[in-house]
This record gives sequence, structure tokens and C-alpha cells, in this order.
Amino acid sequence: MDDSFASYTAPVARVAQEYHRSTSSSVASERALWEVYYVPFEAAIAAGAPSVMCAYNRVNGSHACGNSLLLTRDLRERMGFEGWVMSDWWGVHDTKAAEGGVDQDMPGNDGYFDTHKLLQLRRGEAQLRLMSARVLQGMLASGAFDAPNACYVGCDCAPLMYEAVARTESHVALARDVATAAVVLLKNDDSALPFRRASDNGSEASGTGTEANSTSFPPTSPPPTFATSLPTARGTLTPARPLALLGSACVAPGLDPNEPDWTAADYYALGGSGRVIAGDPTAAFDTGTSGPYPPLSIAAALHRRGVPLRVVDTDDAVAAASAMLDAAGALACAGATATESRDRPSLSLDQDAFLKALAQDTAQERAAGRLPPLAVVAYAPGAVLTEWAHFADAALILFLGGEQSSEAVARLVLGQASPSAKLPITLPLSEADTIAPCDADSDVCEYTEGVHTAWRGMQAKPVAYPFGHGLTYTRFEYRWASDLAVTLSSNASMARLAPTDAALSDVAVVVRIAVTNVGADAAHDVPQLYLAFPHTAQQPALVLRGYRKTPLLHARDSYACTFELTRRDLSTWSGGWVLQRGMFTAHLGASSRDLRLSRDFEIS
Repeated sequence: MDDSFASYTAPVARVAQEYHRSTSSSVASERALWEVYYVPFEAAIAAGAPSVMCAYNRVNGSHACGNSLLLTRDLRERMGFEGWVMSDWWGVHDTKAAEGGVDQDMPGNDGYFDTHKLLQLRRGEAQLRLMSARVLQGMLASGAFDAPNACYVGCDCAPLMYEAVARTESHVALARDVATAAVVLLKNDDSALPFRRASDNGSEASGTGTEANSTSFPPTSPPPTFATSLPTARGTLTPARPLALLGSACVAPGLDPNEPDWTAADYYALGGSGRVIAGDPTAAFDTGTSGPYPPLSIAAALHRRGVPLRVVDTDDAVAAASAMLDAAGALACAGATATESRDRPSLSLDQDAFLKALAQDTAQERAAGRLPPLAVVAYAPGAVLTEWAHFADAALILFLGGEQSSEAVARLVLGQASPSAKLPITLPLSEADTIAPCDADSDVCEYTEGVHTAWRGMQAKPVAYPFGHGLTYTRFEYRWASDLAVTLSSNASMARLAPTDAALSDVAVVVRIAVTNVGADAAHDVPQLYLAFPHTAQQPALVLRGYRKTPLLHARDSYACTFELTRRDLSTWSGGWVLQRGMFTAHLGASSRDLRLSRDFEIS
């Protein structure tokens, strides 16, 4: 952790939908809480997060901010959290929330934690001292008071918050690298991507993007008809044969920094109280001009690289198909937004109808080689429907990649980097395949699926793209590097272990595989380890128990990956962590449905 920064984990036990978020009660079993929903909080605590935020909703009947079972028993006593708990804004409902485990009432103007009220609690001054100590301990440990640019809230923080320019070239580069590593390549039939340019030499381009490189469409003179287009449409991008950039999302702007609606969102960042509105990603740095396009858009990112473009900035499938004539490649764009305080109305992208019409209407001509391959990039805030991808030649998806989103996409579609990301969710075939929202007329939301939630409960269903899926521009092969080794003692106790018991970290099984790049392009791979429990454990068919990202592997390079399964990995929750006995199967693969190596082992 940076020595002048204190992170917080937010918010503990948050309801899975925004509707009725302040009154709805999320009802979940203790097993589901510990095996699914508590896991990221435990990881954050282990990493040293000094603060946790409690949520708006109720959990099993009681408000999260003040729920002693949640904040005292589970968070502090069982997980061993020693930091402070702050409320989400106006998430406290009475002064007794302090006795339930809340240390800081935010933003504090509701009066619940006024000193004279806290002193009237059963433990009075002792409670107030404990709360203060927890907050100060975390802030002192982070060095917040010693930072050279420290400020005091309500006094002198405004200039640092709203006027200071904190951008540096290294920060921008980091944001670009993170976004690039987060783009998932869903499909790439016949190596439709990356697009080829005459000037490509495998390095990052630095063109300034002159106006001559871009044209709006339709142009003043009509393009050739299908009958007169080139017999082989795919080719190298040149001013005569540009990249057709199709759809309104290709020129989607970021939010205006003066946007008054705190819930407003764009395709690059989530809306809500934690929103950060990005400015020009090239500001203050000599990275080329954005030309006539909004700085955050993919059109601007490609323009800055000197890519010849033919842009259709509307969602007109007929105009887009016409623009593909004599182009060397085609990239269509779509997106969707999400924000705090309200749920998305559907899982469709804003341009879903446009994508389906364009992909279907041009499929025959593309298959015949009379139109170039069609790639699609989707800027998504979560799960989306991808029926359009069935008819496209290539598809990428990026989940809220921030100000460098389009820079990342540009790097990948031009082959300046190879995609390596994997889906952290399942993309369903239809909304009916997902867990339905809770009843709008009820303030109780029961998580009846238990541990069989999300992708774990969809293994028997057909899906569009499975959890863990993601392609690269090369191919990888897996092989066993050594025999699977069971290191757990055969007389290991079956007793319930507390979450902080050191024995849970004991290595039980060691799995080693070798990953080899058998293609021509350099790329990273992310092999994944899934575990099938004995039937008696009543677990989902598969659970993810580990993944490794390889270094950049060139053609014929190999890398050894070691996975260590701990005692906790082989346990289920029943008032504590209980080791399961019987026959397990370890599966290694490139996704939850691309399992390439399997081996059984027994815990007796």
C-alpha cells in the first residue's frame, strides 16, 4: 500500500440490486455468505485494507450498518478485522448502530453520532474512545497525516480535490496497460483481428492523425456497389482502403466535467457517487490530436495513430453496410451504461438492434469475400446479450475500462498488443437464463440459489460465452509438468476450523502444468484450476480454485505454472470450515468450459 493512502472495502453485504436498496433485506444462508459473498472482503482484509464500508440494505432482516452479526461476529471476531467501519452515505438509521459495529457515520449530518448521543449508549465514553481509536489507527498507519499535501476535510481540501492536476505520464501509461489487459476477445473467426496496416512493424504507432486520414460517411461521391467491389475485400488499411468505423458508440464522448447529475454515466465509467469524470486522455502529453472526434472515443484513439478511417457516426445499418464497401476492415461499436441508485432496464447494449441488423445483413457478402470481416467492440458495465456476435467475425468486450478504454481497444485491434483477459462473468444466451430480480412488491430478497449462484449455477445450461473465456491472437497447449501431489496428512482433523485458523492455509495438493505457445504471436495466457468436489459436499459442479497469468510467451516458449490447493480450498462452511473427504477432480483449462487436463485425487 502506498504510504500516504488508505483504502477501504465497500460495501460489506451489499444488496445485488439497486431497487429498494435502503429497505430491501438480502436473505442468504451462512454457507452462501462465507463461500461466495464474504470471500472478496476476506481478501481485502488480508491485504491490509484499514476500513470497510457497510451497505444500505438489510441483511437477514437487520440493516447492514448496525448489524452486529455481520460487523462484530463475522467481520471482527471471525475474520479478524481490526480497522474501522464507515457507513455508506446516510446508511446509519440510529445511534445504536455504533453498538452494532459502525465507527463512522457518513457524511455525519444526520446527528446520529453526535457526541452527546454516543455518550448515552450503554458503554458511553468507552464506546466513543474505541470508535475513535479504530479510525485514527487506520489513518495513522497509512501516513495520511504525514503526507506533504495533507488537508483537513471542511477546511482546505477543495483545491486538492477539484483543482489540482495529478496526472503524470506514468499514471496514464499504467491506466492504459490495465485497460489493455482487461479487454476480452470473445471470438476471432479466421483471424479477422488484428487489422493490418502498411506501416505496421509490431511497435506502438505514434502518428499525429491528420485530417486527411479520416472521412465522414456517406462521402460526397457514392462508394462502389457490391458488384464492383474488390473480389477479396480484406486487406491492408490505406487511405484508399480505410477502416470502416461504424455506429454512434464509435464516437461516444465521455461525460462533461460539469455534469450536474451525479448518477450520469458514460461507456467508460460507472455513474454514481464514486464516479470520476475523465478529461482528454491526451491532455498535457504529446500523443497526437483527437481530430474531429471526442477524445475518449475509439475514433479518436485510431485517429491519433494515423489510421485511415471512414466513419459512420449513426446507428444506420444500411449506411454502415455501404461504408464497408472497398474498406479493408470494419469495426462496429456498441455500449451500455450503469449507475448507482437504479438498475439497468435490460441486458441489451444500446445499439443491439443496429449490431444485429448490420451483422446479419452483411453476413453473406462477408462470407463471399465481397465485404471485409466485421469486428465488434462492446463497452459494457456487466453482463450483456450478444446475439449479434454470432454473425460477426470477431468480438471484443471491455468492462468500464476508464479513460484509456479506447486506447486499449485501439492497441488490440491494430495488433500492438495481444488480448489476454478472461471473462469474470458468464454472458448468457437470454435474460431468462439469469437469476431474476427480486419481487418489486416485496422488501425481502431471498438468495434461494445458495452457493449455486452466477456461473456456478449455469454449468448445465448453454451460454453465449462462459466464465473464464477469452481468446488471444495465438494458441496455447497445456501438459502436466509433474504428477499431482497430495501433501495433506491422511489423519487431518475433520473439526470445524475458524476462518483465521492458520491450519486452513496448509497446502493440501500441489498441481503443476506447463503452458506452451504453439502459435506465431506473443501473448500472455491465464490457465485456470477448477475443482469438482465429492458428491456428498453438495457443491456446484465446478468451483474456481486458482488461476495464473503467464509472462509474455513468444512462439514455442513454455512456462511452468504451479497451483497449491490449501485445506480451505477443500473445505465447505458449516459453522466453520470443514474439510471434505472423498474423491475430488482437478481440472485445468482455458475457461470453465474449456477443460484440457483432469486428474482425480482422494482425501481420505
